[in-house]
Amino acid sequence: MQLWLMRHGEAVDADEAGSDSARWLSDWGRNQVASLGAWLAARAPAPDVILHSPLARTTETAAILGANWGRGEVTSESVDALGPGMRASQVLRLLSSRPVESAVCVGHQPDVGITLGELVGSSRLAISPGTIACIEFRGPIVIGGGALVGLLSPDWFG
Repeated sequence: MQLWLMRHGEAVDADEAGSDSARWLSDWGRNQVASLGAWLAARAPAPDVILHSPLARTTETAAILGANWGRGEVTSESVDALGPGMRASQVLRLLSSRPVESAVCVGHQPDVGITLGELVGSSRLAISPGTIACIEFRGPIVIGGGALVGLLSPDWFG
């Protein structure tokens, strides 16, 4: 099983959007995610599904990533468990309830960094907007059972 864990692209400030949950991606954030998706499309099979937080910036990130990496053929789904407060145990429950070989989960910081650390048996990691990590589970899908096989920064794609 391959899990791609991603923090949404760069978003506008809450003051501009009117609230934290309404924040949308900035022009730079849209470019980050589109460039990342195009780069991944040339190098890795598209995921079976993209799961994301219900907040605006993660919904937009999932749509852009799916359009560029999955060429519009990847299903994306809003999942409350990936909203602020997400934990590794919630991600594992989501994955175990789906017959997929590869999934992307798009969430928020600090939750993405905490979850990534827990899944690979490490400590919390600082994850900048638009960064994606690839975790492989070669055995049981359990906390601490994943191997970090890739970490891609948006600075490489903008």
